[in-house]
Amino acid sequence: MGTCRAALDKEDDDSSRQRFYDVDRFKQIIDAHNSAPPPTFFRKILLRIGIGIDSIAGLISTFLGMVTIFAAPLVVVIGAMFGLFGFLVSFFGVIGLLGFYVERKLGDSIQVVDTSILRKVIPQVLGSALVLAAFYIIFVVILGYKLT
Repeated sequence: MGTCRAALDKEDDDSSRQRFYDVDRFKQIIDAHNSAPPPTFFRKILLRIGIGIDSIAGLISTFLGMVTIFAAPLVVVIGAMFGLFGFLVSFFGVIGLLGFYVERKLGDSIQVVDTSILRKVIPQVLGSALVLAAFYIIFVVILGYKLT
């Protein structure tokens, strides 16, 4: 019984070793996973449109950022016209659309848990302080406006 088991174990080792080192078999497996059926006419058109849109994706993202900046006064006007409810709906609509776009564009590649919270908060506070200092210098020091 022990010799039979040893023979079976040796056969299993040989077959697994053979599959592991068989380059042609490995290439067949990889080619089977990578091979896709040729695209249909409609799929070719969609692929060409996608390639064209992908080449200007950075430009579209830039314009989306500019539209967001110019949408802020519109959100305020909607808030003035329709009250708190209109402001909240328009504000969260803009934020929701931006969040949806970023999620679709970046997906899981956003790294949000790799660093500690202090390494994220301290640069935000410093950046905000620099912006406030710049506004103070421009409006109070250079243009001479009074704070009171």
